[in-house]
Amino acid sequence: MSGPRISNDARRKMLERVKALLAKTIANGCTEGEAMAALGKARELMSVYELSESDLQPETEKAKILSTGRDDPYGIKWNLCYAVGKFARCKPWRCHVNGITFCGLDSDVAFATWLLDALQSFVLREIKSFRAELLRNGKRAPRIMSSSFMHGATGRIGERLLELTPAEPIGTGLVLSRNALIDATMSAAGIELRKVRRSGGRVNPHAFDAGEAAGNAASFNRPVSAGGPLRLRANA
Repeated sequence: MSGPRISNDARRKMLERVKALLAKTIANGCTEGEAMAALGKARELMSVYELSESDLQPETEKAKILSTGRDDPYGIKWNLCYAVGKFARCKPWRCHVNGITFCGLDSDVAFATWLLDALQSFVLREIKSFRAELLRNGKRAPRIMSSSFMHGATGRIGERLLELTPAEPIGTGLVLSRNALIDATMSAAGIELRKVRRSGGRVNPHAFDAGEAAGNAASFNRPVSAGGPLRLRANA
């Protein structure tokens, strides 16, 4: 059954309404509940008025490749890049020259690199706080404690990011065009990815659990004012 017939002007207004709903995301400062409710309403309107994802595709946006730099204490960025890439709809990889790199639409890549840098800063602050607490309690704080804390924190943050990433409908014009653009941009740059095995190691259970708690309490809120630092804080 076809959707209700609407004028071109009404269709344009409906598209703007859907775009506004889709802009209500965790990254833009909404709570998880608000973001999911807005996404549900947007999908409902798209179904009723037969709006496709290709109708929402920005006409002028292009794909780009952007690196975050080689500075990666404890491998925090490396541990988080996959989840951040999925959350931001980019393709990530690690390069020995440029560090963690993303390819995606301009706005998605800008968000991915910004988020990864902010998450790295957050985890480093939490590691410093954890080490300070150990020392205050008269305990040793060797590197394995910091490394184990990092694995716990990044693992939990990554899980939460993937949980908050909505599943994309397979085969839609928007998804196919975005993926094709990313693949073409990487191909033009001569980039071919290969899988690598991540090395394992000993983990201290206490430090790992403390890291998980920190990652589980982190709140991902993009500041209201554009260009400000990401506020990642532990919930009270």
